[in-house]
Amino acid sequence: MFGRATCQELIENDRTIQAVRKIFNVMVWGKQIPPCFLTWIASNFHHNIWQLQVIPFQSIDCKYKVEGNGILGIRYYECGFHMADRGQSLGGFKNRQISKGAHENLHKVIHCLNREGIDYANMDIEEWFDGCKVDILARTKEDKAILVELGEISNIGKYYFPDIEGIKEFWFGDKDNFIYRLSRKKPITEDSSKQEAKQYSEFIANYYRKYCNSNRLYYHCMSYQSAYNCQSLLRELKIE
Repeated sequence: MFGRATCQELIENDRTIQAVRKIFNVMVWGKQIPPCFLTWIASNFHHNIWQLQVIPFQSIDCKYKVEGNGILGIRYYECGFHMADRGQSLGGFKNRQISKGAHENLHKVIHCLNREGIDYANMDIEEWFDGCKVDILARTKEDKAILVELGEISNIGKYYFPDIEGIKEFWFGDKDNFIYRLSRKKPITEDSSKQEAKQYSEFIANYYRKYCNSNRLYYHCMSYQSAYNCQSLLRELKIE
C-alpha cells in the first residue's frame, strides 16, 4: 500500500503533473493514460524539452455560397470549408469529410492555421503522416508540418509527434474557445533524439521498479481500458 500512496503523492504534489493530467488524460478515445506516461510528459516540461501554448478561437468572417436546393443545400466557404446549410456544425474541407470523431471546430482551426501564415492550399484533412492518420496536416512556408487532432486522439503515440524531425507543432484537444499547441523548446537533433529515447526507456523502467512491480499497480495498464502498455518496452529492456 505504501507504493500506491507514494505514487499518488507524487501526482498530487506536482503541479505540472496535475496540469498534464487535466489537459492530456481525456484524449485517447476514452482510454486511460496511466500515471507513468503522464509523469513522463510532465518531465518534458520540467526539463524544458516541450512547451505548451493555447490558441484562442476568434470570430470567423468567411464568405460562402449555397449550392443545392433548400433541403440539401451546402454552404461552400471561401477558405474551402463546407457544411450543411441547416445550421449543423459538422462539415468538411476541400470536398473531403473527416470520417470519425468530434470535429465541430474544424472551421475555426482552419482559420487559426491561416492566421499562423499557412495558406489554405497547404492544408489537408484525413492525411497520413508517419504511419498515423491525422485530422489536419498543414505545411508551413519552411515545409514544416503542423499536425492537428480535433477532439480525442486515436493513438497515444501521437503525443510523440513533437519529437519527430520535420514537425513544427502538434495541435490537439480543441475546446469551445481554444486549442492547445505542443512543440519542442529544444531543437531535435540526431544526438538529442538518441539521448531522449534512452532517457525515456530508463524513466519507464525506473517508474516500473519503484511504483508498479513490487506493488502490482500496473495491472490496469494491460487492460483494454489503458491507452498505454509498457510490456513491450520492458521486455526490450529485459525487465520482467
